[in-house]
Amino acid sequence: RVVFLDKPGSPQTGLSIFGEGLRTGDEREAVADVANAALGGNFTSRINHLLREVRGFTYGAYSRWADSKVDGLWALQGGIRSDATGQAVQDIFDQVKGFRAKPVPAPELLSARNSQLLAMPGHVDNLPALAGQVGAVWLNGQPADQMQRLARELGQVDAKAVHGFARSQFDPNRLLVVLVGDRKVVMPQLRKVKALKGVDLLEVDAAGVVKQQGKL
Repeated sequence: RVVFLDKPGSPQTGLSIFGEGLRTGDEREAVADVANAALGGNFTSRINHLLREVRGFTYGAYSRWADSKVDGLWALQGGIRSDATGQAVQDIFDQVKGFRAKPVPAPELLSARNSQLLAMPGHVDNLPALAGQVGAVWLNGQPADQMQRLARELGQVDAKAVHGFARSQFDPNRLLVVLVGDRKVVMPQLRKVKALKGVDLLEVDAAGVVKQQGKL
């Protein structure tokens, strides 16, 4: 599904793409973190590298996990040049499909895995951060050694695990695309995006009220 909010004259399109996430405590947390880092979570990730470094469409487009006890989500967000929005959306879907298609090469896996391991000290490098981690572990009913366990599991994530996770979790047919931008500039592009052909389209106002609906 695509949701569009018109912002006439905007030089950029606010783009958010949402997918199914993980519940807090999911045993796949480590492999999920590594997979996301490689696909869209890091500066050097596939999506950000293509859209920023190769295409010059954005200053940055990054993805993240937002877990919860009920249903989490995967979210990718970025500000995209208005005149490049359609191509950027197609590129993202192509990257998701490519990520599912074959295992991550060893150097890319090592970079993604190390980025997650090396970031862990930053989660507890001051008292407020440490308090936040302790509180999150307690509120979520996780074991007291959750951080140590996650570190060990991150170090064991391999390409086979990431590939299997990607195939089961990153389904391009179940993504929600939300855009805020200049309708006159962006909508003609969206109608040419192969990945969105035949997808439900909802056009809404700033209050979220549906003004028009149809298909791309």
